[in-house]
Amino acid sequence: MVSWQDTPDDHGSAVTSFIVMFKESNNLNFSPILDNCNPVFNSASFLTKSCAIPMSVLRKTPYSVPVGQLIVVKMQAVNSKGASLLSEANTTGALA
Repeated sequence: MVSWQDTPDDHGSAVTSFIVMFKESNNLNFSPILDNCNPVFNSASFLTKSCAIPMSVLRKTPYSVPVGQLIVVKMQAVNSKGASLLSEANTTGALA
């Protein structure tokens, strides 16, 4: 389960979606997970600011999260002005 809070500054335009980014197995890049977590305006994930990502997805390429490794996540908010900068990565949380 991934959860987040609203961005503190929407630059005058309401947030319309969020992008959930997971760290890839190469430990350099982050990629979005859109199939399992696509929090668009008024969707259940958007309203609750959370979504479930099956471990089966995180165990596959490009993420390939090994057992015992921290699941590293970053978020972006999107509005009519574009996507925000990526949030800081979590430093505590779930282990695979």
